[in-house]
Amino acid sequence: MYEELIQRLREESEIERWLQPHSANETPKLLDDAADAIEELTDRNVGKWIPVAKRLPEHLTSVIVHRKDGGIFLWEYFNTSPTDECWMDDSMNVYSFYDVTHWMSLPQPPKEET
Repeated sequence: MYEELIQRLREESEIERWLQPHSANETPKLLDDAADAIEELTDRNVGKWIPVAKRLPEHLTSVIVHRKDGGIFLWEYFNTSPTDECWMDDSMNVYSFYDVTHWMSLPQPPKEET
């Protein structure tokens, strides 16, 4: 559903740019911004794999990771500098940034019933 909406917004943006290439029309930018916002919000939803090339989790965030060898693990992402990015498992073993292809946010814990 969201993918179709994002695609339509981007197509409409291109059509607007093509129809009015020298116009000060703000519609194409608005359509692109809306598509970007929807894409970012849906990427943050639990259950969707996010390529590490596209975006990384926040520093010291536990996430589910998919490794190049096909393994799926619960690891923590951390960066000690902009060029030193690593993943760590719960045994404090550190893995290279290049071992991971995708990551996914953890679901929220259940709320206690009162």
